[in-house]
Amino acid sequence: SSDLSCPKAAARILDGYCLRWRVEDFHKAWKTGRCNVEDTQLRQAEHVMRWATILAAVATRAEQLKHLARETPDLPASKALTKTEIEGLIAWKQRY
Repeated sequence: SSDLSCPKAAARILDGYCLRWRVEDFHKAWKTGRCNVEDTQLRQAEHVMRWATILAAVATRAEQLKHLARETPDLPASKALTKTEIEGLIAWKQRY
């Protein structure tokens, strides 16, 4: 039912509103945070779109990991990351 007085409809609206902040966090990470998508020096529209899409995937993954760390801090890394990602992080940490 689309009746706003219906508890199920109200719960869906509230759930959607709560997710709004995760979308805002994604945009922040994509535009000014980890990715700075608007700082590209690419000029061809096709190249900009490809680069922006790659950076959107990076921002999404970073936000996903941030959310998991906050919501389930005791979750083993192997539940959120692949073996290759874990090995890459270990190598990066040892280097820096």
